[in-house]
Amino acid sequence: MHLVLQSVMRLVLVLAWLAALVAAGWALKAVWRWTAIRTRRRVTCDEAASAAGKRVLLVGRTAAGPLLSVPGRPRPSVASRVVELHERTHHPDYVETTEHDGPVTGDEGLYGVGGARVLIDPVVGRRPLVFGHDPMMIATGTTTLETGDLRVSRTTFEVSADRPVIALGTIRLDAGTDGHLLTFDAAADGSIYGDPAELARSSGIEVLKCSAAALATAGLAFWLSVTFGWGPVHHTRCPPAFAGGCTDAQALQSARSLWHTG
Repeated sequence: MHLVLQSVMRLVLVLAWLAALVAAGWALKAVWRWTAIRTRRRVTCDEAASAAGKRVLLVGRTAAGPLLSVPGRPRPSVASRVVELHERTHHPDYVETTEHDGPVTGDEGLYGVGGARVLIDPVVGRRPLVFGHDPMMIATGTTTLETGDLRVSRTTFEVSADRPVIALGTIRLDAGTDGHLLTFDAAADGSIYGDPAELARSSGIEVLKCSAAALATAGLAFWLSVTFGWGPVHHTRCPPAFAGGCTDAQALQSARSLWHTG
C-alpha cells in the first residue's frame, strides 16, 4: 500500500511542477504582450503611411459593408475566409502539418476616420491579443475530412461589420494594392475587438490571472516537495526513532501522521 501511495504522490508532484512551468510560460507571454501593447507606437489607419516598416499598435474599424449573407449568424460580417489545415501522418511519431489560406470573400481591412484602409494579414487577424477574447477574424465553424493518412480540417473565419479593432503588427507596403498591410512579425502580434482603454484593462487582468496561476501551482509543487521529501526541494521528515535516517516509505508515513495530527 505504501508503494502505491508513494507512486501516486510522485506522479502528483511531477504533474504539479509541470503545471507550474506551463503557468509560468503563460505568465511570461502575457507580460511580454502587455509590454508590447504599452511600448509600441499607437497609430490610426490614417497615419499608417508615416509608420511604414515599423512595429505598431494599429487602431481602426472594420468595414461597414457590403454585408455578407450568412444564414444563422447573430452578427453581420463583411469578410469570410476558409483556412485548411493538412495533417499527413508519415509515421506514428511524425505528422507533417501545413496550413493553407483560401481566398477571401469581402473586406479584411481596417479603416480610419479619414477613410484610409490598412489590410490585415490573416495571421494577425486570427491571433487574439488577450486570451478569452475574440480576434478580428473569428472562427465560426470547422469541418474535418480524413482520407488514408491525410486529415484535412477546414475552418471558416469571419470579420464582424463596423466594429473597433486594435492590432499589433508591422506596417508594410502592399504591392498588390499600393496600399498598406499590417503583417505578422513578432510572437506578441495579434488583434482584438475593442478600444485601447479596454485592451489595456483586459491585458492587465490577463497578466494578473496568469501570474496568480503560476504562483499558486509553483507553491503547490513546492509544498508537496517539502512535505514528502521529493523533487527539486528535498527535505525528508524522519521521526526521532529513525535517528540514522529513514526510507521514503517511512518518511511518507511520518508526513501522513503529521498531516492528520495537525
